Amino acid sequence: MTAVSPVPLDQLLASPDHHGHAIDGSDMLFARMSRTHYAESIFLDQRIVRAAQDNVRVPLSALGQMASASPLPATWIFHMAHCGSTLLARALDRPDGPLVLREPVPLRQIAAALAQRPADPRPLAALYRIAAALASRRYRPDWPTIIKANVPVNFAIDPLLDSAGSQAVFLYFPLEPYLAAVLRSDGHRQWVGRITEELKPAIEASAGPLGGLDPVGRAAILWLAQTRRFIAAMDRYPASWSLDAGSLTAQPGATLDALADRLGLDWMAGQGRAIAEGPLFSTYSKKDGVRFDDAMRRAREAAVLDQLGDAIPRARALIAERTAGNPLPDAMPRPVHGGAAPLMARGR
Repeated sequence: MTAVSPVPLDQLLASPDHHGHAIDGSDMLFARMSRTHYAESIFLDQRIVRAAQDNVRVPLSALGQMASASPLPATWIFHMAHCGSTLLARALDRPDGPLVLREPVPLRQIAAALAQRPADPRPLAALYRIAAALASRRYRPDWPTIIKANVPVNFAIDPLLDSAGSQAVFLYFPLEPYLAAVLRSDGHRQWVGRITEELKPAIEASAGPLGGLDPVGRAAILWLAQTRRFIAAMDRYPASWSLDAGSLTAQPGATLDALADRLGLDWMAGQGRAIAEGPLFSTYSKKDGVRFDDAMRRAREAAVLDQLGDAIPRARALIAERTAGNPLPDAMPRPVHGGAAPLMARGR
C-alpha cells in the first residue's frame, strides 16, 4: 500500500524514522521505521520489518536539495558477499550504539545502473547523492550511522567516501576461500552468473572480459575486480581498513575489539569477547536459531575446495594472466587485526 505523506517534507527527511526504502519510477518510497524495526530487519529489501505497512511516496524532484549537500559522515562496510558481512553488521548493531543499516535498496539500485555506464556516471550522480544522504541520517548527532552496502556498491565507492569524516571497512576473502563461498551450491553459482551479467561493464573495466568464462572463471574475475576496487579505494581514503573474513570468524573477540578501536566505537570498547561468546557467533547470521560456527564454516570450505578440484588452479591461472601487467599486492593493506592473509595463498 502506498500513501501520500501527511508529514511535512522537512520533518520526513530529518529522521531515519522514514527510511528511503526503494526508488519506484520517479518517486522514492519511504518506509515507516523505528530504531527497533531497523534492528529487526536483517536486510532492508523485501525482508524489511516496518513500523507500518504503507509506503510514503515522495517525488524524487522534491528531494533535489539533498543532491546539492554532502551526505553526513558515515561508517561504511563494503564486502564481496558470502563472506560474513551480515555477521559483522549484526555484531556492530548494539542497543547503545549507532543505527546500523543492512543493504539499503536505493544504493543498490543506483549502483547497479552506474555499473552499466562506468565511463559516464554523471546522469546518475545526483540520485546517488540523494540515496547516500538518506542512508546516512542518524538518530544521534554524535553517532555516525553504520551502513552495510552490497556488491553493486563496490563499483561506486568514491561518492560515498568523499564526505569528510566518513570511514570504511573492506571485508573480503582471499581467492580460494572466496571461490569456496560463492561456488558452494547451484544457487550460489547462479548468483555468480546473475551478478556478473548485471555488473558486466564495470567488472570488465576492472578485470577484463567475462565472455566465454564458466562460473569458476566468472567468480575469479568478480573477485579480482572487487579486490582491485577495494585496494584503489584504500589508496585514496586513509580512514579505511581491510578485514579478512577468516579473521572475523576465527578470532571474533580480538577482531571486534580492534575494529572498535580503529573506528572509534567507544561503546564497544572491550566488548568483543562478550559479543563473540554470545549466540551471534554460534548461529547462522541470516536466520536466528540455526547453528553455525567457525568450525562448521571451515569444514564446509574444505569440502567445497576438494569438490572444485582442478578448478582452483584454473582460477589461479586466469588471475595470473589478468594481472600479468598490473600485479596485485601480496596482501590487502591496513588490516584491522593482525597480519593480512596472502591474497593468492595456496590452500588445500
